[in-house]
Amino acid sequence: MALTDLPEHLALLRINAQLNHADSVLVAPLAWGDDLTAFRAAGGDAFCDGGTDLVLVSDCIYNLSYAPALLQALRQLRGAAVLFAFSERNRDGEERFMDSVRQYYAVRELPPQPQQPPNMHLQYWTPLPAS
Repeated sequence: MALTDLPEHLALLRINAQLNHADSVLVAPLAWGDDLTAFRAAGGDAFCDGGTDLVLVSDCIYNLSYAPALLQALRQLRGAAVLFAFSERNRDGEERFMDSVRQYYAVRELPPQPQQPPNMHLQYWTPLPAS
């Protein structure tokens, strides 16, 4: 398992991993839109080039200006499925983002859970075959 964020947030991720007794978790930098060089250098090679089965993305499109870079980062983890959770804030912008996502992933909206807020979406993305 790997936890990623911008370099300035890694200390907090390490604390969270320790508090949850997740000693074998890799904490590594990953700036959306960059290549995976820093992530690989921090020990992330095993997660690249098909080494990742599932990526969990939670509430990461509240600022849609970063959404294209997020999609680029996800696509670099070739073959990984994505469990994507977000709260609806800007329906038109989120739909444009999802149109981009559907170029690379089959998107399935998961059924709402009993305690799920009404504006929250949970989706499962599977990579489309390369064309």
